[in-house]
Amino acid sequence: MERIVIAVLFSAGLGLIVFHQFRIRTEAPERARKNVALSRTAVQSSAGDCRMQSVRLLWPLGGEAGKDWVIANYVDHDKRKNSMRDYLGRTGAEAVTYDGHQGLDLEIPNFRMMDKGIPVYAATEGVVEEVFDSSPDRNLHCAPDKWNHVTLRHTGGWKTIYAHLKRGSVKVHPGAKVAAGTQLGFVGSSGCSTFPHLHFEVVDCQGRVIDPVKDALFVSPPNDVMTWAPKVMDLSIFQPIIHSILPILDPGTTDRNLVSAGYDFSVGVTISALKPGDVLSMEFLSPAREDREVFFERLVTQFLPRSHWWGNYRFDFPGTWTLVIKVNERTIYERPVIASQ
Repeated sequence: MERIVIAVLFSAGLGLIVFHQFRIRTEAPERARKNVALSRTAVQSSAGDCRMQSVRLLWPLGGEAGKDWVIANYVDHDKRKNSMRDYLGRTGAEAVTYDGHQGLDLEIPNFRMMDKGIPVYAATEGVVEEVFDSSPDRNLHCAPDKWNHVTLRHTGGWKTIYAHLKRGSVKVHPGAKVAAGTQLGFVGSSGCSTFPHLHFEVVDCQGRVIDPVKDALFVSPPNDVMTWAPKVMDLSIFQPIIHSILPILDPGTTDRNLVSAGYDFSVGVTISALKPGDVLSMEFLSPAREDREVFFERLVTQFLPRSHWWGNYRFDFPGTWTLVIKVNERTIYERPVIASQ
């Protein structure tokens, strides 16, 4: 999985601290509702017919692209060590993958959403070949534990793998026949995982990785993630202020919308699909909407499928203020925040 590095930025003028998450590709190898498509044909194996005949795949997560989940990594097509190339031919730091990655990584906003339960669905009908469901599931680093997963075997011997699942969430058992769209479990962060996400992998009967995006296995797949418009995936209000990124990653189940006037508070936000050159800003409109103050502004210098930011602010008087988040001066999110006496 990828390694997370946090850089701290301090602006004395704005009196705020921002933590920015960068994606550093590492060499850690990883074995690794209705989108439909015909697959390619695999070669003949000594064990028999290895063809993937008329395969029809469903997207393994529901919800809205960019809001409920984001594609963080595609399959790595460069077999050389310390080299990367995604399905569109982007290489090196421009590639939306990491060295040796064998599937799709679909990240959700944070652990709060994981705790609510994000279902994982069977991409097509098959037989449950393998299940593992007992490893810890709140990892923020590459742990040595086995990933929680379900492996399905399909006609012709090819397989789909659904991994990093939430502990205790698997709803199927080995030998069971499942239909396309059957819920298999919930998204988690087990095994070698730095954040809650689904690793979805397709292999043929000889164990060779199939790229379901490059090979057009999805009838209505999302567009390439680098073409997505940025969206707010989740937002939290913290009072007292926060001092690390951890509360944004794991904000708990409550969604605070009331703060005390005269005291500092933090706005923590998770955003998808920010690109180099984007300017992210946060501002508050006064209760009468007559005054506007930008309290956070940053220039993005690299592509970030998912990133976390925060800024601090203080309301001078009570009332209902309006939080506005913009990318390149275009409003992507508004929310009222109430200041009490």
